This record gives sequence, structure tokens and C-alpha cells, in this order.
Amino acid sequence: MRETTIKDHLRTKPFRPFRLHVSDGASYDIQDPDSIFVLTGRVILGSEPDEAGIPQKAIYIDPIHVTRITPINGGA
Repeated sequence: MRETTIKDHLRTKPFRPFRLHVSDGASYDIQDPDSIFVLTGRVILGSEPDEAGIPQKAIYIDPIHVTRITPINGGA
């Protein structure tokens, strides 16, 4: 998937949580637009937030492996 497509979902106002599905069958819920960083050729997801909401780990995904994006939490 193109990086711009992922960024478009992050820029939606108001933000609507979504799920990234990747080619290995994993999926990642994006509840907060600040938990994901989109670069050319790389998507970085913050994971395992502490009590202050600061991610303790990072997941690196090549955007080409993002197969689809679906809304979560009843989003349209």
C-alpha cells in the first residue's frame, strides 16, 4: 500500500481508529494517530504503552506489506 494512503487515514478529521492488516496475517489497531509514524518505505508503530501512554517498543512494517485498512470501533 502507498504511504500516502496510510497518511490519508491518519489525517481524517475527526480521527477514526483503524486496523492495519499486513501480509503475514497480523493486524494492528491504530487508536491514536500519534502512535504511528509513516516514512518513505517504512511504517513505525508504537506498542506496549506504559501508564503514561508512552510506547515501550516499536514495530517496523514495510508499507508494501500493508494489505488493507479497515475501520474499528464502529467507524464507517
